[in-house]
Amino acid sequence: MYFLYANHKFYGGLVAFWVYRQSHDPTWAERGRTAKVAMMKWAEWSHHNFQHRVYLLDAEDAFCNNDTERAQLLYEKAVSTARDHHFINDEALSSELAGYFFLAIDKKHKATEHFLLAHKKYHDWGAVAKCNALFDFVEIAMAQQHQQMIMGPVNSNYPGFAPVQQQQLTYRPIPFNGILYHPGGWVPVDTVGQSQQQQITRHQPHTNPSA
Repeated sequence: MYFLYANHKFYGGLVAFWVYRQSHDPTWAERGRTAKVAMMKWAEWSHHNFQHRVYLLDAEDAFCNNDTERAQLLYEKAVSTARDHHFINDEALSSELAGYFFLAIDKKHKATEHFLLAHKKYHDWGAVAKCNALFDFVEIAMAQQHQQMIMGPVNSNYPGFAPVQQQQLTYRPIPFNGILYHPGGWVPVDTVGQSQQQQITRHQPHTNPSA
């Protein structure tokens, strides 16, 4: 229950900062900062679990305040700390939000770097729908740089920046902070080793056959 509440506070804070940037309603900024203060307190108790989230909420707050230099530093710290602490999901999220920030301040090269990283980390985490949603966003928002991004980092487990093809899925426990837990969904276990030149199809959600 503790981690569920902490997650609710974290994501609620990110949503609040995002809504503030769209609405300019100070109520939402205050909600985001309340979440940031709570995360800072928890980080004092468990630096490993919460410090990268403090950096990300602080980066979003700086973005709201148009403090671009501070925001840039904090986004980078959020990404690197999440990586160091082995939170691949938060590394992906931090990279994605950093991409939106750099796109907003017209630093398209930096935005490209972060969107590429986010796409790869979402893929490594098994978040196929997020991979495809991010690809679709970038294809529209950064069409002029699309070809460069398609040629992003590729290895035997990652096909590069492209839609993820449909693949066989199976249910498995995922390690989280040294504990195995079931996220309540289906995640890919086989990797995408197909050529990028092959026909690519959108991932279709699978249902649990035992349900």
